[in-house]
Amino acid sequence: MNRIGASLEMRHEKSLEEFIPLMAQLGFNHVEIKKDNDYVYGNKGLELLDEYGFTVSYHAPYNDFNLASINEKTRQACVSQVIEMGESIQEYGGWVNVHLGKIKNNYPDKVIRKAQENSEKSLKELSGAFENMRASLCIENDNPETGVMKFGEKPSQLLHAAEAYGMKITLDTGHANRAGNLKEFSTLNCIEVLHLHDNLGDKDEHLALGDGNIDFVPLLERMKICKKWIIEVKTIEDIVKSRDYLEEKGYKFY
Repeated sequence: MNRIGASLEMRHEKSLEEFIPLMAQLGFNHVEIKKDNDYVYGNKGLELLDEYGFTVSYHAPYNDFNLASINEKTRQACVSQVIEMGESIQEYGGWVNVHLGKIKNNYPDKVIRKAQENSEKSLKELSGAFENMRASLCIENDNPETGVMKFGEKPSQLLHAAEAYGMKITLDTGHANRAGNLKEFSTLNCIEVLHLHDNLGDKDEHLALGDGNIDFVPLLERMKICKKWIIEVKTIEDIVKSRDYLEEKGYKFY
């Protein structure tokens, strides 16, 4: 069964308890929780998943979080958080979404190599921890950022991590559109999840589908094998607009 959902984040100003019934009314059957939202609005509401027939995924935090941190205590804390997320939703058979980490690109080569090594170290530890969980782990392509080296921006980087550690890939359409590699990403075989949002190619705007320059129709045709779609936009109104866009293009909700 297809899972078509929306991402819950702090800009929505909603708790999970408020968000799930609202998304059910819109025809969705999945929610992805950006963990930063929990830190502000609490983490109650998972008990509603069964009531509404929803599945769930977590997105690792954006703020103060880096699996490639050169600070070993920080790196360990980030790994521990991801493991805790997996444990908290494994009874629902969901997944946790992570980025591979980053470092400023003007640092000395030795520092950059250390960050790369720590990213690999974190993925290895997470792979071992998730091996016996019902929850799975997905790695997401990064959004380009001036002055920052991100270890999951290129298809080859995510393919390496997926093959080395047995993980699936989340394709973020907006990030790939900015990086200019959306078509290349969409041909990969190991994509498990789609994060759907739009932009004009110059900023990570998280616009409603149809408000940027991404042509989603051929993309979604190529990605029919992928059964997990998450609309990842800034407002409830844009969630509705994106859903309507997909329905207008012939993609039905379950």
